[in-house]
Amino acid sequence: SRDKAYDRALAYFAKAESSISGDDRLLIDLHFDRGKSYDKLVRYDEAMQDFRAAHSASLSLFHAQYPGAGLQDPSADWNGDESSSIAKYNPTDALEDGSPIDPIFIVGFPRSGTTLLEQLLDSHPSLQSMDEQLAIEAAIDEMRSLGYRYPEDLDRVDAQAMSAVRRKYWDEVRKVIDLRQGARLVDKYPFNAVRLPFIAKLFPAAKVIMLLRHPADACLSCYMQKFRLNAGTQYWASLESTADLYARMMNTWLKHKQALEFPVHTLRYEDLVADMPGEVGKLLDF
Repeated sequence: SRDKAYDRALAYFAKAESSISGDDRLLIDLHFDRGKSYDKLVRYDEAMQDFRAAHSASLSLFHAQYPGAGLQDPSADWNGDESSSIAKYNPTDALEDGSPIDPIFIVGFPRSGTTLLEQLLDSHPSLQSMDEQLAIEAAIDEMRSLGYRYPEDLDRVDAQAMSAVRRKYWDEVRKVIDLRQGARLVDKYPFNAVRLPFIAKLFPAAKVIMLLRHPADACLSCYMQKFRLNAGTQYWASLESTADLYARMMNTWLKHKQALEFPVHTLRYEDLVADMPGEVGKLLDF
């Protein structure tokens, strides 16, 4: 398959399927990988049959491992009261608390090219990335531990509490990387797209890059991808639910972006791959 000998790969997949019939995890891998081979051979009906089988087996395995566990809605706190969840923000209000310069955040729907962009920026000597980490989520948990509700109380968090939340964020970062002296952190986590008010409040001098890819391509790529098995697995289990998640995420992003005059650079994946030098030049200017 890696050598693009997809017909030969299919023959091996057929042999493998009979020998791993009792191993659910290997069967899930087989369905995803074989589906991609069928896709390359333009045998789309067979590809989709494998992807459906992969997702069905993934959900069954999750329920078997965690009986009674609820399936988490990743958008549960995306659409809070807009009047209170939008941070009161001033771009000159950068906090002087001795922490590193405010990060650059790469956001976007998964499978939209965020990893490619992260690798490009990480190659710059003044920038340093840390791959996908939940540092923002840890900071939100810290805000809650201080007695504030998220997102309802975001506009009333005082400077002292926000400094403590910032320290928590940087503590999480330091668990992963040793930030070089003078380097600016690149924090790439696609779903931080729905955390724009929190980012604006926490890091007034941050920059945000929204990477967009055609929704049909992004959703199909997510559906074809084997993600880590967890309570959110259901959202990739069909093209319909994946598209629904895309729509809800982007609606939240647009509402927050329109409410906040925050520095955001929107970059289209198709433009990036068509003219990488030109688009990266514009990005670095930003």
